[in-house]
Parts: sequence; C-alpha cells; structure tokens
Amino acid sequence: MQIDRARRVHLGIVTCEGAPFYSWPDRSVIPFGTTYPPARAAEAINVIGDGTLATNGMTLYETTIDVVQPYGVGKHYYISAYCVNAG
Repeated sequence: MQIDRARRVHLGIVTCEGAPFYSWPDRSVIPFGTTYPPARAAEAINVIGDGTLATNGMTLYETTIDVVQPYGVGKHYYISAYCVNAG
C-alpha cells in the first residue's frame, strides 16, 4: 500500500491499555470496531495526518497498519485520538 506523501506520517504513542482499532468502509459514515488485536499502552504506532472527525463525533487517527483481508484491501486501521499522543 502506498501512502499519499501529502499527508504527514508521524509517530504516535498509545496511552490507553487495550485501545481498539477501527475500520472505515468506503460507504460508511462511521467507523466500525474490529477483531484486530487492540493496541497496548506505551506502544508506538505510525499515524497519518492530524486526525479525522467521524460523523459520530469521534476523532480518529489513520494508522499505517493495513486492514486484514478481506475486510478492506488497500485500507488502514484507525485508532481513537483519545488514546494516542501524536504530538
């Protein structure tokens, strides 16, 4: 998967134990929880951009973690901005 270089990729540190990852299907206005193993507190992950506001009011960071097939080929998982320090 190639990342649009116009969007800044930077390091984020997970601040919540068991922070869930979300997938965001193309035709959905809100993200969905996944069965992908949750992030652990103090884990370092790469996030893209400055966060995205979902229609449900949740701010999410797109990660560089590829969605497991067949649930979103060419997509990345998202994580709540509440649980990531992406300074």
